[in-house]
Amino acid sequence: MATRVLLLVDVHPALSMPQADAGNLRVLEHRAAARGIAVRSVTVQPGDPLPAADLYQVAGAADEDLPELARRLADEGTLAAAVAGGAVLLAIDAGFQVVSRTFADPEGGEHDGLGLLDVRSSRGAFVDGPVVGTLAFVPGLPELAGFESHHGRSVVGPGAVPFARLEVGTGNGGEPATDGAVAGRVIGTYVHGPLLAWNPALADHLLGMLVGTPLAPLADEPDFAAEVRARRMAEARLALQQRRR
Repeated sequence: MATRVLLLVDVHPALSMPQADAGNLRVLEHRAAARGIAVRSVTVQPGDPLPAADLYQVAGAADEDLPELARRLADEGTLAAAVAGGAVLLAIDAGFQVVSRTFADPEGGEHDGLGLLDVRSSRGAFVDGPVVGTLAFVPGLPELAGFESHHGRSVVGPGAVPFARLEVGTGNGGEPATDGAVAGRVIGTYVHGPLLAWNPALADHLLGMLVGTPLAPLADEPDFAAEVRARRMAEARLALQQRRR
C-alpha cells in the first residue's frame, strides 16, 4: 500500500507581508523528512482554488488587504470546511485576525472574519520586537521565541484558549500578557520568525497532530540552533529589564 502524502498549503501569500512565514512549511517538510513522513507543500495564490489538505497556513497580510483576504476565503468556503473535517490551520498575525470572529481595518472599521476562532480584534498602536513566553495550549513544550510586528489587539472568548503566556512582548495586548488563541486544530498567533524555525518542538507537535501520534525529538538536532535561540531569548529579556529601569 502506498504511503499517504500529507499536503501542506500556504494560502494566498501574494497578499502577505514579507515576514518569512513561508519558512514554516519548509521547517515542517524538513522535520517530516527526517522521520520518513511523506509531505508535500503547495502555494495557492488569490484566484486559484484551495485544494483539500492536511494543514493550511494563512500568514500575515498588509493591513489594507485584510478585508480582501477574508472575503476570498469566506466566499470560497474551502478553508472552513477543511477545518470542520479535521485539517490543521496555522494562522499568523493578520491571518490570525482574519480567521477570528471580527477584525479592524487601518481606519478602525470592523469586518467579519471566518469565525474559526472565538477572538475579536481591534487596532492599537504599532508594536515591533521580540517575543518570549510559555506555550499555554499544550504542556511540556519548550519556551516560545520569535518576534512580533503588528497593530492588532485581540480578546480571546470562552470558545478558545490563549496560544501562549508572554514574558516579553505585547501579543494580544491585554493583562496578563498573552498571545494568540487555539481551538481544537486551529492555532492563531502574532509570532513570526518564522515561528517554526525558532520553535522546532512546536513544529514537531504540529506534525504529531497530522500523523495522529506524538513524535519523539530528533536525535541529531544542531547545537548551534539551540545556542542562537537561547542567546536571542536572553537578549530579549535583558532589553525588557533595561526598558523597565
